[in-house]
Amino acid sequence: MKSVIALLFIASIAITYGQDDFAGDVAKRKSAYMRFGRSDPQMMGEMEKRKSAYMRFGKRSDPSLVEPMEGEMADSEMVNEMEKRKSPYMRFGKRKSAYMRFGKRSAPEEEGIDMEKRKSAYMRYRMFRRAAATFGRVATGVAGVQVAAAATVALTDKELSKKPEWYQIAVRSIEDALKRTSKYGYIESAASLEEAHEALVKVGDLHNTEIQWRIARILFEKAELSKNHDEVLHLLHEAKDHAKKALAVEPAKGSAGAHKWYALILTRLAKLEKKPEYESEAVKHLEKAVTVDPKDPYALHLLGVTQYNNKDYSAAVATFQKAEAIKAGFSASNLYYLGAAQKDAGKKNDAIVTLKAAVQANPKNRFDGKARSQAKNALAGLGLKPEEYEVEDL
Repeated sequence: MKSVIALLFIASIAITYGQDDFAGDVAKRKSAYMRFGRSDPQMMGEMEKRKSAYMRFGKRSDPSLVEPMEGEMADSEMVNEMEKRKSPYMRFGKRKSAYMRFGKRSAPEEEGIDMEKRKSAYMRYRMFRRAAATFGRVATGVAGVQVAAAATVALTDKELSKKPEWYQIAVRSIEDALKRTSKYGYIESAASLEEAHEALVKVGDLHNTEIQWRIARILFEKAELSKNHDEVLHLLHEAKDHAKKALAVEPAKGSAGAHKWYALILTRLAKLEKKPEYESEAVKHLEKAVTVDPKDPYALHLLGVTQYNNKDYSAAVATFQKAEAIKAGFSASNLYYLGAAQKDAGKKNDAIVTLKAAVQANPKNRFDGKARSQAKNALAGLGLKPEEYEVEDL
């Protein structure tokens, strides 16, 4: 009996000691686990792993120096797990600042966001800001072609010189492309168009009206130079997409370039795809372009051509004359259409004078060359002989 009592006494001591030891161990584990950032675990096995993770990742423990115990995750796996559990701020750090400056208002919520893409986009944004501001200074006073971001704070020449060479080259190429594609007239150099295209596509994913319509313009003019019907259609539809993007983010003050080139694209597609509804839509956009930038003679000329094709000769005459008032003799094509509209409006004498001027004008592009030939035919139709309007070469 005494032996039984002794055994029970020893067992009770062991149990009591075990409970105390277990309770202390659990307290330690709970403390470690709570400091690790989660609620009380349901499974002891999970508790062991989490305690192990915490102990190995404590301030005084280097994970790379600790071998995983049986049942634990390897160091590389544990590092990945710990990375996931770090706070959003720790995950994004300085990148969050760049992300915020790129135009968002909150850090991304999705896991696995490709920050390299964001960094690349941010760099392109910075390049565009600097190029845009430079171009804004050059183009001051030319309504309708200034870059919308011209007022933004940008890098000075001195600051730019401190950037990597590839960055400087990219900015300079964008600046040049912006200037080149801001001209009112046509660009007929395939090489110039390609260079401008290569520069602008670097910032082509930016939601900026001035960038998007310039890309649309380049694609349209490349289509004009192409002799392949399928390629022409492909380029025009791609140009149309960029023009629509430009209009989708158009600023309140409007963008003459976006409306003008979208109208040109629609006019060309209307002829190729036999879609007259495009023509009426094009007229609306040309009218908008002229409203935003009333000093663009080419936009006025294009509007006059649509009025002439619609047989509204009086309106066409007035529009062509407005273009001439802005820049006299800027286009043999404008003079030809003005003369043709005057003839059809019953103003024969005015038409003869204007058509003679068209023949004698210096052609600046293939459209002007074609217009001179058309003017000669029109004068012949009015009864004039070649010697009455031809200019002899000296």
